[in-house]
Amino acid sequence: MRGWKRVWPASAATMVLVLAAACVAGASPAATTAPAGSVASVEGSPRAPVASPASPSSVPTPAPTQAPPTPTPADPDPALTPDMVALGQRLADAVRSMRGEVAVSVVDLQTGEAVAVNGDRQQMAGCSDKIYIMMTLAKAIAAGEMREADVHADVLEMMGPSETPPARRIIARLGNGDVAAGLRRVNAMTRAVGAARSIMTHPPGYYGEEYGYEVETGIIDNLVTTNDYNRALATLWKTDFFTPSEREYILWSMTIASIPLGHHKGIQLPLWGNPDATVYHKPGGMFEPDNTWADTGIIAFTVNGHRYAYAISVLAQHTSVIWESRAYAARLSALAWETMAARYEYR
Repeated sequence: MRGWKRVWPASAATMVLVLAAACVAGASPAATTAPAGSVASVEGSPRAPVASPASPSSVPTPAPTQAPPTPTPADPDPALTPDMVALGQRLADAVRSMRGEVAVSVVDLQTGEAVAVNGDRQQMAGCSDKIYIMMTLAKAIAAGEMREADVHADVLEMMGPSETPPARRIIARLGNGDVAAGLRRVNAMTRAVGAARSIMTHPPGYYGEEYGYEVETGIIDNLVTTNDYNRALATLWKTDFFTPSEREYILWSMTIASIPLGHHKGIQLPLWGNPDATVYHKPGGMFEPDNTWADTGIIAFTVNGHRYAYAISVLAQHTSVIWESRAYAARLSALAWETMAARYEYR
């Protein structure tokens, strides 16, 4: 996991996401939903592998390992301080003013304080659930099943422009050539990091492929929740479930999704050119009829030499157009940033 170097410096943290057509063009049937829950980019640097990718014939992929171990249990939910109570109310008020189905969850990764609106409601993932593929892949590389160099090009395409064929290839590789086995492995990782209400029934973008989940669960869409995403991100950031090398690899992959267009329109950090702030995230979207925008990530910033971070996940679907859903994500993200910046006296 250590054979890489950065080949260009990270730049501004205020970026707009551009999704590949393969990720956003497809439409799937409406997602099943749970009851509403209670009252939350950066451009990065490509990892350059030291070795050239080997051919498939020269580096066989071992059979999938057993499901990953359970993460270190988190502390019980702490009581909310007044500023977090106020944030929860502001988010709830904003969501009530929005069309379609909108969910948002925010967690302070220092204190564990969390607020959410519709946080346990299942909604469509778009391509945002590729972070679970990356978590599974990081463990597979650490176990010696493959090298970073073998999947480097696919990771760049999957997590950057969000192309879907590379995601399918990585899933197949995780299953020793079997997509169904790879999906089972990704879903095992999803559960292991605390995302119990999320499921990947097919490789992102491949809506016509069926791997038994419709019969087994009655679900045909890839479904996620904002609370699940934030639990997974807290596991990534705070616990020993991932090694430092695995964590670094996953976080790096969450910095390559954005292209600078002057301002950011998804999960956002309303600063321009500030090297002390970073957004790690993975967006996803779908056009008509779903008009979905999904975005999940961690915003980290430095104050007086101390690094602070919070996780925010936003799901919006069935609005008038996909760009309305994306604008909702930006609006909710701005509310979260205002609270967190004030909380830690970020200037």
